[in-house]
This record gives sequence, structure tokens and C-alpha cells, in this order.
Amino acid sequence: MRDQGGVHVVGPQSINQTEILVQEYNTTTTNVARLDTLTWQSAQILFPLTLASLAFFGINDEHSPERFAVIVVVALGAILLLSAWFLITRRWNLYQKIAFHRMREIEEELGFWFYRYAHFAQLGVKERLQVVANASQEEKERYNSLPQAFVSFPRFGTRGMLTFLFYLFMSSWMLLIVREFIQTFITPPAP
Repeated sequence: MRDQGGVHVVGPQSINQTEILVQEYNTTTTNVARLDTLTWQSAQILFPLTLASLAFFGINDEHSPERFAVIVVVALGAILLLSAWFLITRRWNLYQKIAFHRMREIEEELGFWFYRYAHFAQLGVKERLQVVANASQEEKERYNSLPQAFVSFPRFGTRGMLTFLFYLFMSSWMLLIVREFIQTFITPPAP
């Protein structure tokens, strides 16, 4: 856009650039949604299997060296599978963060606000103040009006929940191995 006396004049080159940016924005939005879908679809398979396996091995009262070996093998397999899933989804999350950053850049160029608002809403109080301090007057007004649109924004998001569940399942498998070891090799058998 060229500025002529306060009036923005859109030339052919800027229209083409705008179309390219809008297309990139839409493609990036689609990619973010795809990665979210992949994350949740894989979690919907992995988490119930983990819960079912923990329940199956956790409620059985039979304790023998052979059963202990089976539990260790299954637990190690589950731990490896969960770890691989966690690392893959962390990479997907990094790609999403890069995409969100680029989307905010495009929003600044095109005057869009959704992801800028979403990013601002997730920041802590000190970080918000820093963003507002570095913003133009129009941006300050927009950012300062945002908290009035909602009471509070949950800062514990998808990534935090998945991380919590990952560590919960990992701990559960380790505790199951320890419990089984104690009941198999340390606790005397019932008469």
C-alpha cells in the first residue's frame, strides 16, 4: 500500500501480496488444525490403551516371577511408546508455535487480530504490560479492551494437559513395576 495524503492507495502489486498473505494465513491455519487433530486422535488411541493395560495388570492378585517379567516387558513397551508419542507431539507443538508466530506477523500486515489477541490473552500480567508498553496507541486500546471480553483466560492449555497425562501414565507404569517387584520378591506369599 502506498500512502497519499493519509489515504491508502492499493496498487496491483500490493493486491497480489495481500492475496499471497491471505493464502499463507489460511494454509497455516489448516496446518495448525491438522496437527491438533493428529495429537488428539493419537491420544484417543494411546491413553485408553494405557488405562486399560494399567487396570488389567494393576488389579490382578497373582504375583510370580513370570508375571513380574511380563509386567516389566509390557511396562517398558508402554513407556517407550508413550515417550515416542510425547516427543512427536512436542515437535508438532513446536511447528504450531512457529505457525502461530507467522500468523501473528501476517495479522499485523493485514490488520487481523485473532491470533494476536489469543497470544496476548495467554500471557502473564508482566508480559502483557510489556506488550502494551511497546504497542502503538491503537494497539494499546485494543489490547486493554480485551480483558473486558472475558473474565479470565485459562493458562493451562492443551500442551500442559498432555504433559500432565504423560507424566501421570509414566509414573503409574513405574509404580506398577515397583509394586509388583515388592509383592513378588519381598512380601512373603500368603499361606
